[in-house]
Amino acid sequence: MLIPVTLPAQTFALAATSLAHRQDARQSMVTGGLRVVFDGAKRDEVEDTLVFTGHVIARYKHNPDDPDAWDTVIECDELTIWQREQRGRAVGETKITDPDGFASCHKLDFNWKTKSGDASDVSVYAAGARLHAETMHIEPKKWVLSQVVGTLSRYKTPAYKVHAESVTISPGDQGTAHRVFLEVFGRRIGPIANVDFNLDQRVTGFKTPNITNKRGSGIGVAWDSSVLLTDKSAVGAVINSFPRTSPEAILQYSFSPLDPGSSPFSLAPRSELQEFAGDGWFDSVNVKSLAEEEDTLGQKRQSYGVSTRINQDTVGRSPDALNVTQPLDLAAEYGGRTNGFGYLFTGHVQRVREDREEPWVDRLLFQGTLKAPSVRFGQFSVVSRFDVLSTASNRGQFAFGRAEAGLVYRPLEGFDIGVGVGYGAAIGTADFAYDRMPYDKSLLARLDYSRGPFTARLIWKWDLETRVLYDREYEFALVADGFEPFISSRKFPGDFRIGVRFRMDGLVDRLSKREVKRETRKQPAP
Repeated sequence: MLIPVTLPAQTFALAATSLAHRQDARQSMVTGGLRVVFDGAKRDEVEDTLVFTGHVIARYKHNPDDPDAWDTVIECDELTIWQREQRGRAVGETKITDPDGFASCHKLDFNWKTKSGDASDVSVYAAGARLHAETMHIEPKKWVLSQVVGTLSRYKTPAYKVHAESVTISPGDQGTAHRVFLEVFGRRIGPIANVDFNLDQRVTGFKTPNITNKRGSGIGVAWDSSVLLTDKSAVGAVINSFPRTSPEAILQYSFSPLDPGSSPFSLAPRSELQEFAGDGWFDSVNVKSLAEEEDTLGQKRQSYGVSTRINQDTVGRSPDALNVTQPLDLAAEYGGRTNGFGYLFTGHVQRVREDREEPWVDRLLFQGTLKAPSVRFGQFSVVSRFDVLSTASNRGQFAFGRAEAGLVYRPLEGFDIGVGVGYGAAIGTADFAYDRMPYDKSLLARLDYSRGPFTARLIWKWDLETRVLYDREYEFALVADGFEPFISSRKFPGDFRIGVRFRMDGLVDRLSKREVKRETRKQPAP
């Protein structure tokens, strides 16, 4: 979003001679990355101000090296610049067009030295969301809006709106909405005194417990949350209680020395109890696209953690362990991209047992993933990855590796058809059954369709040794205005979900960034 406008002081160093030769025709000036088109202009030497009048169009270029790239546009009736104070004011019907969205207001005050701004009677359209606020004040790390009305609906008269007396946002950190109402078909529901929401992708924030039906365990209570302790450390906890299984609890502390703004990954290192290759496009319908897999495994990571786990379940094993306990687990995780290859490596030092009746095992564990860059030729792509896990303990040593490769055909944008194979091998004796791969040799197939309002994702997996279809996954979704009803199912691991998603991914992604990083977009000259 444009507000606040960040401009260098020299942008408005307009020579007096430029104004001395004014003509009745519209004039244009380019200086310091700003082009201003105006009907009239004057300079006040005493106040050190420049005043542009008429239909004023100011374009600020964020990329000075590209003469055709203009990122931000302000249109107003009058634009005043106080050069000494490095601030400006746009009055009249003010329109703001920016790569992040569009906004309009009746008055805009901005300061490019402090990177702050104030606006009144503000309407914003960004990332599929519409919002109106009586006032908006923005500083680099804090946004405050008053009398806010917002909706995700595209219709002129939306069926639903959210009202808030005020909203405070710290981009990339958190936000709070005060005195919130939900309006449905003109009828208000509420109020809720305060609604807090997390905008830091590294943690989940504090969440309320959920009533959940867990397959094979019955209906119980599930709760998980993670919150920041400092800008680079966090603590997380999980408590699950179901009638037919033992209570599960996890407590974890995590730390990363990386800059929070440049590395928006989960602070907690991954656990070997999670699903093998669960971040693979051929392996899980929860991975929405090939690009998502590459981005996940190419993200720069460096994190450390210490955790205690009691009666935790494994995911995606044959069979799953239900009572894995780790009184102490020390973990370190590194990830990134080099020469086009994405990688994610995790090491553990842990004490663990699979069941209360089993003895403790002290061991070292290493888990790694290497993602090769896609090789594209025409409408086809070749994708591949390699996963490995190895352990060394007082019981012995064990290791397995699994290579996966596939061919993906894209006849249309948003339509992918893929066929692949997975081949794994192991050496040594595993400490526990869940250390082993569930299937060594697999045939994989996937079909994705995402065009218009309809999305379909389907996966099939066959065990090549037994020729059995051991996994069938699907997800179907249909966009209905600002909502997306969906249904998804995974045979292995067993998971079934049905619900409605709010179409807020784009908006949340923008608010989750601590610093605005724009991609230059070409816009027509005024």
